[in-house]
Amino acid sequence: MPTNRRRTAVAYLRRSSSGPGFDVRRQLECIIAEAAKDGVVLDAKIEYLAHMEQAGLSRFRGIVLEGGFRPGKGPHRMRQC
Repeated sequence: MPTNRRRTAVAYLRRSSSGPGFDVRRQLECIIAEAAKDGVVLDAKIEYLAHMEQAGLSRFRGIVLEGGFRPGKGPHRMRQC
């Protein structure tokens, strides 16, 4: 029997180690806005970033922090803000 499970998106954020970049807070703000505009369910809030930093987490709810992407292994980019 088919189920009507709600699918949720995951926000992959990249921390920049070299020079000024698009910081993770700004990345998440952009992702949240785009998800809302497109009607995508995303369990991610700006407040979660502070919790993640304090707890030393790289993954929490709908947010994944990565230090960098390996070719062919990173998430697919849907849209740039």
